[in-house]
Amino acid sequence: MLSHRHTTTAVALTAVALLAAACSQDDTPASTASAAPTSAAADQPAPTTEAGQLSAKLTQLLGNQEPIGSGTGPLMASFSNTVPEHPKKGTVKFSFMCSGLGSVELHYGTKGKLSKAENFACGDNVFEQSVKVSADSQLTFNATSPTGGSTGAYAYAWVQQK
Repeated sequence: MLSHRHTTTAVALTAVALLAAACSQDDTPASTASAAPTSAAADQPAPTTEAGQLSAKLTQLLGNQEPIGSGTGPLMASFSNTVPEHPKKGTVKFSFMCSGLGSVELHYGTKGKLSKAENFACGDNVFEQSVKVSADSQLTFNATSPTGGSTGAYAYAWVQQK
């Protein structure tokens, strides 16, 4: 019989595997919400993929804030994602990270009302920006990589601000 610690670790590793399997080249969202960190997280092995490592860093930076939408994927010449859940009226924060030596041009906001282009250098940087939303808004972003995204990965999260 498994101990509580091993059971928790097995459940967490299964969740990580499902998240990794859900990410595909067409960038469908891996999850519309992330589970709150547990004490077993410290016992888990580090993610082995670049996207998994970025997701773990972003989750750590978010602390106890639970994303209303998040995901990961490989850097490509062009990629995007729309969160199926609608946020509450107010403000949401868009956080984005990418690995590699390249850069991306980001547009983010609500469907039909995206920001002007923001150039963002990949590496250890975190892009964060607040967006005012109405209750029926649909959150979205799109990005292009001038280098074609031949190497690297990305992770993003949308968090409702209080």
